Amino acid sequence: MITKTPLEAEFCPPCDVPRELSSISLSGILSALSFALDLTEGRVMGHAVRSCLIGMKLAAELGVSREGQDSLYYALLLKDAGCSSNAGRMSEMTGGDDRAIKRDMKLEDWTQVSWSVLGVLWKNVLPGAGPFSRAVRITEMSIHRQRNNEEMIQLRCGRGAQIALKIGLGEPAARAIHHLEEHWDGSGYPDSLRGAEIPIASRIMAVAQHLDFFALERGEHTAMRVLQGHSGSWFDPELVKIAASLGRSGELWSGKNPDECRRRVLELAPESAGATSAIQIDRVCEAFAEIVDAKSAFTSSHSAGVAQADERVCERRRVRFRVEV
Repeated sequence: MITKTPLEAEFCPPCDVPRELSSISLSGILSALSFALDLTEGRVMGHAVRSCLIGMKLAAELGVSREGQDSLYYALLLKDAGCSSNAGRMSEMTGGDDRAIKRDMKLEDWTQVSWSVLGVLWKNVLPGAGPFSRAVRITEMSIHRQRNNEEMIQLRCGRGAQIALKIGLGEPAARAIHHLEEHWDGSGYPDSLRGAEIPIASRIMAVAQHLDFFALERGEHTAMRVLQGHSGSWFDPELVKIAASLGRSGELWSGKNPDECRRRVLELAPESAGATSAIQIDRVCEAFAEIVDAKSAFTSSHSAGVAQADERVCERRRVRFRVEV
């Protein structure tokens, strides 16, 4: 008798059950794989599921339609799907660890050149190099700041939107991911959308991810204070008011236990979502293989190549077995 691990027991149907009839849910797959996305960005584990809980609370309070909430739900879990696409370019540009600098810059106003931002760059750019080399590289990055920001976000959000479409999450979810880094005042990327031009799902996701990241790094009080400080510039003022109200009533924060947060996320899964088809499961696997391989140009299409080689080996073994029999 084969004993399955807890993960296999949850996601692998019995061998004699057709894959199309399995009980694997899309919410179960994406919520589990979202932890891999947390790793690629250097986030505290469970960031995506905690952001999902915060975002869904904001959407319910705002009165977003059921259909809109369904799209938002999956977009929140998959919002960082494109994050590995700019990793190679970030490392090339900074000469350092892309995860470290991304994590530190999340706590800064990266749209402006300030002493605080320069401090983050000095810490992360060309670590181990001499002061002159680091100063030259940081100066170059500052001169081309706007172009670099646009390139990094276009790589990430554009690729994330493509992955959402590949998995079959639909145009609204893909659009929400594509415009995640837009700012209320038009200073964001990739398209400098302003105010209500930004999809409501993107605005909710921006507030949710900010609150979770800052709360884990600096505390809930600081997270809310910074959010309110960017009201009307980065964030939708109405959403900031809703978040502040939920915070005062104690309904906003979801706790830090990632397993408990994931359980609650699964309870919020769209009611219309049934078992996932074999085709969609294959698409999810292919999409996450592409996410992994996008980390560097060296690994591009590596997972697909391994799968093809494995498939050929299996086919040869099947042919040999039939001949021997």
